[in-house]
Parts: sequence; structure tokens; C-alpha cells
Amino acid sequence: MMAGAVGALRLIEDADDRTLAVLRVSPASLGWYLGYRMLMTAAAAIGGLAVAVPLSGLAPEGRGPELAAAVVLAGAQAPLLMLAVTAVAGNKVEALAALKGLGLVMLVPVAMWFLPGATGWLLAWLPPFWPVQVLWGAPELPPPAATVLGLLLSAAAAAALLRRTAHRLED
Repeated sequence: MMAGAVGALRLIEDADDRTLAVLRVSPASLGWYLGYRMLMTAAAAIGGLAVAVPLSGLAPEGRGPELAAAVVLAGAQAPLLMLAVTAVAGNKVEALAALKGLGLVMLVPVAMWFLPGATGWLLAWLPPFWPVQVLWGAPELPPPAATVLGLLLSAAAAAALLRRTAHRLED
């Protein structure tokens, strides 16, 4: 969440400062710039999680591949948060308000612990569901299948949010 929030605020700040107007006269396109911001945000999140999770003692022993997949899926949530905020916010104040609201969606993994049985599957349409599913999920869905489903859902959400963000920033 932190990497996504920082990425969103940096992108909104660039738009507020009219820095993005420079892209119209440079060889770099808005799409390239957004891709760069998404990549850097994801890398920061994945790097931070790769260090923090083992140091926290929360990493389950003997589940290295599942843990790696869960870290990648969790890191993919950072650019999604960044894009969701920039898709709806026009300035820093709106971005902060959007971060508060969208932060609730990022708490889906916490909700999964409190929902009984199969009720947690009602949250499967939200990308933050999948990192937890890969690591601690139900035995009927093996981790590789959950990883693929999580990546596909995250990619679909990113594509939709990227289109909306690009459209808003071009205006």
C-alpha cells in the first residue's frame, strides 16, 4: 500500500506541476512514462516485501515457491493502487481522499481471515485476494492456478485503470 500511495502521489504531483506537459514535446510518450512509474512502483513494493516478509518471521517454512508467488502478486497491487488513485483524482487533495477509500479494498486479505469457510471466495474478484490465496489458500485450488488467476485479474484491472488514467492525464 505504501509503494502504491507514494507512486500515486508522485504521479499526481507531476500532473499538478505540469511536468507531464513536457512529454508532449519529448520523445518519451505518456504511455512510456506511465509504464515506467508502474514498473518502479511494483519494484519498490516487491523489493520491500522480499526483505520485510522473511525478517518479520511470518514466512511459512518450506513454502518458498508459494511465498515468492505471493510476494509478486502482493507487489502487483502497488501499481494497481497507484493507477486507481490517478484514475479518479485530479489533484493532491483528491488523491489523499481516494487513497483513504481505496485503502479499504487493499485490506481484503485481512477480511479473508474473518470470513467463515467458502465465504471468502466472494472477494475473489478483487486482486488483493490472490496473494493470500496463493500462500494460505484452499486445497481445491493449487498455488500455481491461484497465481495465474491472480496475475490475470491484476493485468485486466491494470489495463482498465491504465486506459482511464492515460485518458484523464491527456486532458
